[in-house]
Amino acid sequence: MTRSDTTQLAVDLRATGDAVRGKGWVAPGLGMPSAPLGLLGSSLNPLSGLDAAGLGWFAPLVSFLGEPLTQLQGGDGASVSSGAGDFAGAGRDLGGVADAYRESTSAQTSGWSGQAAGEYRDAGARHADGVAGLGAASSTTGDAIIGAGQLVAQAIAEVTELIAEAVGQIVPIMTQAMARAGETFGQSVVEAIPPCVGIAVEYAAKIAAKLAALLASGENLLKLVQGGMAQVELISQALTSISQQSINPSTAVGQGTAQAAPENLDVAGNGPMPATGEPAMPGGTVAPQATHSWTPPASPATYPTSVLPPSHGAVPDTSRPAGYVGGGGPAANSAPGDARRGAGRRGETATQETGQRD
Repeated sequence: MTRSDTTQLAVDLRATGDAVRGKGWVAPGLGMPSAPLGLLGSSLNPLSGLDAAGLGWFAPLVSFLGEPLTQLQGGDGASVSSGAGDFAGAGRDLGGVADAYRESTSAQTSGWSGQAAGEYRDAGARHADGVAGLGAASSTTGDAIIGAGQLVAQAIAEVTELIAEAVGQIVPIMTQAMARAGETFGQSVVEAIPPCVGIAVEYAAKIAAKLAALLASGENLLKLVQGGMAQVELISQALTSISQQSINPSTAVGQGTAQAAPENLDVAGNGPMPATGEPAMPGGTVAPQATHSWTPPASPATYPTSVLPPSHGAVPDTSRPAGYVGGGGPAANSAPGDARRGAGRRGETATQETGQRD
């Protein structure tokens, strides 16, 4: 992943957020979502107007008008707002982290120079771009939640209006038929039922079109969100790659970093020693041109055991005879037999020297 790729992903995520907020995903057939989220928890059904008009007996014949509305209602606008607010807040926080990281990377490396320094700054900028992209994705998710809630609320408002219109046409017809029922022996009521049911069927078709537009809009919004999640996955991969480069010298960015030579190990043999005034690169590496040697002490080592170099990387102490293991006698871990053999050899040497002098 290059810096331009990471930056482009962040730009694409912001464009996705603009598309979500622009509501271009709303399908024809529904108005622009602007209804209050409080309608999600509404239980109002205009079919109750039939009961108020004394036509409760007729309501079961057109109950199918109210079923879609019942399915849309029962939500919680407060929960929608709260969830969306959490995502939006996280997005703002991530954006602030990205800005602070970008500024600190630039300020704290202002005195650095060379190819490795430039690549370090580039890695920091790519990391900041990735974090900013994640912030944009979180904000987009919050906007999508609000948009979906407003979309359902808009559908509730429009379906409620259609049911109210149907009831408004049915009530006068049935009221007149009921008024003439006595003189027509109920025939007027029988004749009024089919056209009133026909009105309900006509409006049921309009309600079905609203539901179809609602589903299409939801699918369009989901595609935008899924596209944003795919971009988030790419950014996550990019950030992982940057992190691996910062801890693994063999995968360092470009050619600006190099593995330290064995002589660059610190006193504990844990890693390279950076040059004075030269900051260490990610992963413990230093700029390629920086080399430092560790000079063994001329006097017996006084370092605590915990900071001595490992045996496989230790530098021999040239100030002591070969085979000397430190301390006043044999090494603590030497075998008893080795100590006795050493003592015997020293005794034989002393005897030979005495004989020569005699």
